[in-house]
Amino acid sequence: MRKIIALFLTMLLVVALFVGCGKDEPATDETTDTTQEDATTEETTDETSDDAAVEAGSLADGFYYAQEDEFADSGWKGAIVIEVADGKMVDINWTAISKTAGVDKKTASMNGAYGMVEYGGAIAEWHEQAEAVENYLLETQDVTAIEYKDDEGHVDVISGVTIHVNDFYALAEKALANGPQEKGPYTDGAYHAEEDQFADSGWKGTIDVTVLFGDIVAVNWSAVDESGADKKEASMNGEYGMVEKAGASAEWHEQAEAVENYLLETQDVTAIEYVDDEGHVDVISGVSIHVNDFYALAEKALADAK
Repeated sequence: MRKIIALFLTMLLVVALFVGCGKDEPATDETTDTTQEDATTEETTDETSDDAAVEAGSLADGFYYAQEDEFADSGWKGAIVIEVADGKMVDINWTAISKTAGVDKKTASMNGAYGMVEYGGAIAEWHEQAEAVENYLLETQDVTAIEYKDDEGHVDVISGVTIHVNDFYALAEKALANGPQEKGPYTDGAYHAEEDQFADSGWKGTIDVTVLFGDIVAVNWSAVDESGADKKEASMNGEYGMVEKAGASAEWHEQAEAVENYLLETQDVTAIEYVDDEGHVDVISGVSIHVNDFYALAEKALADAK
């Protein structure tokens, strides 16, 4: 009897050991599989993060453009063109547009017309400092990686630069946010034209047009008399007096500005329809003066710009 009991206990012990081993082995395999799966998932996540970082830090190839919304009190409105190749900024042109049209700020500085050294006592001309700022951004490739030392936007990190650069970085950030853009149909530059003779009124029409990034960005339509007086200035000073003397709805310079703005919107010197042979139009609000001479001058000025 004792032998039977001993044999029975031995069999129970063997079964218990077998069951215990059967449970441990699957648990070990499951742990191993989970570890491998976690490792694979972590590796995939890292690769995805790297790819996302590359995509977020790269730019679409092309040209980027932006300009300030309004002219400053100085009469200039900042503008920037950025070229991107292989996902990086490779060329930057920072300049400004004159309210009276003509050459841009960088060209004026290069020609000696801006004279920041002579008239402002600066350590270098504006275009030289602008180039240093452009090169700094080309090195850093980050429109947010800049620290200003004062509220005016000056910096210490760009050698030889005393001008404020906050407007430059604001423009660069705006241009990149706009995305790649197509250049306009015109050749960049400053264009001038004037009528061949003085009219019976004693005025000879003139026009100045600025083209940047292929688009018309500034227009100044005026006229001069034989003494050299400027019609737009005379109107602004109240000397022309078209409202008082002719009962016009607005002074000449105000109507001229509306015509200029219309061309800035349409970008086409031929896209105009006249309502009579005198060259009046209905499409420009608040304008009662004839504008055919304006469009003839604009077309003449931009004849070599295409």
